[in-house]
Amino acid sequence: MNPKINTLKDLEYFAAFTYCCEIVQKWEKLKPDNEELKELSTSLKNVFFYVNTIQSERNLYDKYMSDSKADKNRAVMRARKSEAEVDELKAEIKRLKNISGL
Repeated sequence: MNPKINTLKDLEYFAAFTYCCEIVQKWEKLKPDNEELKELSTSLKNVFFYVNTIQSERNLYDKYMSDSKADKNRAVMRARKSEAEVDELKAEIKRLKNISGL
């Protein structure tokens, strides 16, 4: 996926998540003994860590794919260069054979 789109989606997620957390914090201050709010707060933390893990894995995957493509491109370029050198050497051998009369 496009890195700019990922960044935009990440920003939207963080903004929405921050808003939700701020509201829960306000409610917890008003009713610190409310068990449902405590569970909601814990659940939000779990969601945050889960999404953070997914984002980290996505970033690592994207980096791996980018590195793999770069490695492949370098290998292709080396192969093309080697093939060109082989062609040049074959031509040189042919020229030398013609000169030497073989």
